[in-house]
Amino acid sequence: DLTTASIPRRKVEEAAAAPAPIATSGGRAGWLVQIGAFDGEGAAKSALAAARDKSGGLLARAEGYTETIGGGSSRLWRARFAGFKDQSAADDACKALKRKSVTCLAMRQ
Repeated sequence: DLTTASIPRRKVEEAAAAPAPIATSGGRAGWLVQIGAFDGEGAAKSALAAARDKSGGLLARAEGYTETIGGGSSRLWRARFAGFKDQSAADDACKALKRKSVTCLAMRQ
């Protein structure tokens, strides 16, 4: 499995910028934190678990989830946390994760 660090930066940025598919389970609106885009769902789920472990309870109420983008050999799984009440909360969570060496990006869904 590749990690975000081993995927060319351009591909990670494209994954973050690509339009998100419509969620099938109630939809996720508002602010979220993306911690990476990975070449497999297992790698994305492992990254979510590792980030939650490193967060020291910061992500206790956040919903961790994966979503796919692309297809074929360019298919990636985004690893994201949703449930932030506003931009400030998402930014604060991302800053705290970065202090724990977790790459992230706060964005609006």
